[in-house]
Order: sequence, then structure tokens, then C-alpha cells
Amino acid sequence: MSYFKGIFCFYCGLFVWGVISAFYYRLPVPLVGYIGPFGEYPSSFTSSIESAAMALAFYSIMGGFIPCAGLSALCVYWLKKLNWLTNSRLLFVSFTTSILPVLLLANLDHFIGPW
Repeated sequence: MSYFKGIFCFYCGLFVWGVISAFYYRLPVPLVGYIGPFGEYPSSFTSSIESAAMALAFYSIMGGFIPCAGLSALCVYWLKKLNWLTNSRLLFVSFTTSILPVLLLANLDHFIGPW
């Protein structure tokens, strides 16, 4: 059951970090482009919520669910192995590690070149 909690907390964190990234930095939205102050299109708070939801759904369907679920399961395994598995630690570790895929997406054009 803790693996499902970890995946759920991880995906909640993905959404929250996606909204923060779209509002303060930038986030690639499928079929739109980069949205945010440093992106191609400006964003408000409500458009950041919409953009993060659309990006999370699209990238999860297109194959991002497996690596994200694997990363969150790795977090749970690591906590179990160290005998540190409590609900608060699970929430904290899953939430903080969920920033990694968001940062990768926000800076993807620096790694693979312009789209």
C-alpha cells in the first residue's frame, strides 16, 4: 500500500511543481510551446494550472508514467530499506523528488536542442 501512496504523492507533487514552474519559470505544454515568463507565451495563475494539468496528462499518456512511477517506487524502497518509512517522510521524499522530472522538462531544449 505504501507504493501506491508514494506514487500518489509523487504525482501530486508533479502537478504542484508543474504549476510553480509554469508560473515562475517555464513549462513545455504539448501542442502549444513553452509557457511562462521565460517561455514563448506568458502565463497567469489559472493558465498555469490548466497548462500543468494538460502537460501532466499528455506526458503521462505518452510514456512518462512508467519512469515517474518507477522513481516514486524507488523512493519508497529506499525508505523501507533504511527503516524510515513513515507517512510524513514518504510525503516529503515523494514530493521533493517529483521536482526532477519537471526540471528536466523545463530545460529539455538545452539538452536535446530546440524543438
